Amino acid sequence: MIKFSSSNSKFRQTVLLYISTIVGLLLAVFSSTINTDILTLSDYGDLRYVMNMFSFISSFLLLGFFTSGSRLLAIKSDNLLRKRIKGGMIVLLLSTSVIMMLSMIVCSIIFYDNAGLSNLFLAAIFISYSPLLLNYINTTFQGENDIIGISIARIFPYLFYIISYYIITTFCEINSACIVLLLQNGTAVLVYVFLIYKSNPSFCNLKESLKILNNENKKYGFDVYIGSVIGVSSVYLIGIFLGHFEENNIDVGFYTLALTLSNPLALLPTIVGTVNFRNFANSKCISKKTFLYTILLSLLSLIVFLILIYPVVNILYPPEYSKVALYSSFLALGCTIHGFGDMLNRFLGAHGKGKALKKSAIACGSVLIIGGCILIFFWGIWGALFTKILSSFAYMLSLLFYYKNSIKNA
Repeated sequence: MIKFSSSNSKFRQTVLLYISTIVGLLLAVFSSTINTDILTLSDYGDLRYVMNMFSFISSFLLLGFFTSGSRLLAIKSDNLLRKRIKGGMIVLLLSTSVIMMLSMIVCSIIFYDNAGLSNLFLAAIFISYSPLLLNYINTTFQGENDIIGISIARIFPYLFYIISYYIITTFCEINSACIVLLLQNGTAVLVYVFLIYKSNPSFCNLKESLKILNNENKKYGFDVYIGSVIGVSSVYLIGIFLGHFEENNIDVGFYTLALTLSNPLALLPTIVGTVNFRNFANSKCISKKTFLYTILLSLLSLIVFLILIYPVVNILYPPEYSKVALYSSFLALGCTIHGFGDMLNRFLGAHGKGKALKKSAIACGSVLIIGGCILIFFWGIWGALFTKILSSFAYMLSLLFYYKNSIKNA
């Protein structure tokens, strides 16, 4: 594990993770410009639809064990035990990765009447578990306060994809969604596997390690999982609903691209929560200073985003993607609100408030599912945008309610 020295402050860690996240998102945007240049609107929509399915399916598989492992790593001081916990988590990771690969075969059969989608799912078999690897890194490294490791995971997958793309295109042309899918996710898998190897897990006394994880999961992680099945997985349902109700996946591409561009606004409060996760476990509340500078910086980021998004989209993307700027402007509000919810989520998670996280995720997911079924059916992508905004408000307000109850009873 890569760590800061004890003399480094949480502020420096926050700055590092925020900068690396922004750099990663800029590289993600640049990657998307490559993809939109070489793929048709329909092919790009199909690509994003399949990647939505990766994330959607993976959200069902972990059963809360990684969330439980993250908290155990944050509160345990025995280094050998921490290594064994990571070893147990990797065994679970390998098991769920196999299930993920099998699910791609099932999806290929389900979409057999759409040759483009069916072939994409087949092509994805050996790289479809990339969201599971990233989940391991985000949860494990958060529990260990390994900010540099998280930063690497946010930059290098996109950087290696861009480099690989330009190397390959010096020899041949890339114009297939299958090749883009394999190249983008394949380079990410390489980075994630390297980081997981460097996390220094131990597989000694594996049965006991799995038992410890299971006990923590019963008390905490499974409650979070139940909520995430409804809350987190339903986020990906928006793209799936769009693909189902629309004639093709073009709006899926527009929506997911707009979400990629506006997601940075959710990240500042989330980063504050990630950096302070271990501190939160031993604190009665989030300090007023932390709240204040997070709110001010987030509002400033929102204003700058709204000013820049139109010229940025016009410069980076082909003319047929011009609508993405408008969609991103609406999603920016929802992403900012959602970020505050994520910071509260980290605090409650550090205190083992699994039931509160479950209920908040259910509130968020219920809005997403109901809105996805009704608003998207009647208003298409505009229904998707308003559903996302409403769900972010529901998520943040419910977490704020449980946070206030938590500090009142501390």
